[in-house]
Amino acid sequence: MFDVGFSELCLVGLVSLLVIGPEKLPQVARILGFWLGKARHMVASVKAEINEELLAEEARQLLNEQAALLEQINSKSLRFGQDMQQLQANLSKEIADIGVEKQQAQTHSSPTQPKDLTQAAAIPVQLSKATPAIASDPVKRPKNKKRRHGAK
Repeated sequence: MFDVGFSELCLVGLVSLLVIGPEKLPQVARILGFWLGKARHMVASVKAEINEELLAEEARQLLNEQAALLEQINSKSLRFGQDMQQLQANLSKEIADIGVEKQQAQTHSSPTQPKDLTQAAAIPVQLSKATPAIASDPVKRPKNKKRRHGAK
């Protein structure tokens, strides 16, 4: 904003030396430095407070956005639960319809076919005599006297 060079500073120093005098100039310079430091400190604290307020406002906005997202998730979850219940009701209805159709088909089918698994288990299965019986002893193999990895 202000472009102050060395020549301008020398001019201000010379005028202040002539106006204030050489005896009071160091004391005035100390007081001026003290007040400049206080002003800088005050400006820095105001900047820090403004930054804190901005951060707090951003945090509030994020919390509001998260609350809105949470509300959307809850509503979608509720809708999903309702859809699942509806699908479960439709599935149980379809299963009941399939059971009714199966019973109707079985009443019209031939009597040699079993109506359900318990009847299928009651039909005897005859094994032919050629079917080998399962032995509890393992198969015995003759032992070779030769070693597989070379004879010694």
